[in-house]
Amino acid sequence: MGLNYSGVHAYTAERDAIVALLAEALAPGGYRRRQGEPLPPGTPINRFLLSPPLGGWVTMLPSNDLEGREFAWAETLSQLGCPVLWLYLYESELVMYRLYRQGQLVDRYSSASAERVPLGNPRVFRPLLVEGATVEDLDRALRPGPGEALSAEERYFAIARLLGIQTAETSYPLAVNDPTTLVGGVDAWLSVEFWYAGEPPAAS
Repeated sequence: MGLNYSGVHAYTAERDAIVALLAEALAPGGYRRRQGEPLPPGTPINRFLLSPPLGGWVTMLPSNDLEGREFAWAETLSQLGCPVLWLYLYESELVMYRLYRQGQLVDRYSSASAERVPLGNPRVFRPLLVEGATVEDLDRALRPGPGEALSAEERYFAIARLLGIQTAETSYPLAVNDPTTLVGGVDAWLSVEFWYAGEPPAAS
């Protein structure tokens, strides 16, 4: 069995702003933030783990992948105005990402089709690269040249390293089962829950 990692990475230090945006985005569906109150069994809950700011990024790990569309959370968070990257590794065999700004898809990539389809534009990441990293470095990670074969797993970690994402080795299920995967320690991460309280009243 290969590695499975996934996260939504927002290029911001404003973790509280992310929580506020989640509350705003989930409210129309009848969800409200849980403040420790007991809930009836079976109550639908959306759970999130939020990292402290690390290397310029706040990572969000959602429990609900929106019916297989976890990248939709990246689209939502990009309404903050900062770049937001969904980065995904599946079974060590496939790496994918989607980059959003202002609610718009800016770039996307899949290692399964990178050799056939011109996916992945490393130039859009120029402002996000760590000191010393170049657009050419990222391009080689996305599309290795002859004699530079990289596995999907190697590409995934190269992308994270070049962007300074320190929280790439986890996902929500993994963090729940093994909190030691949370960089900085579990106490540095914020756990947020939104529970279904019923449809809000229609606006008059």
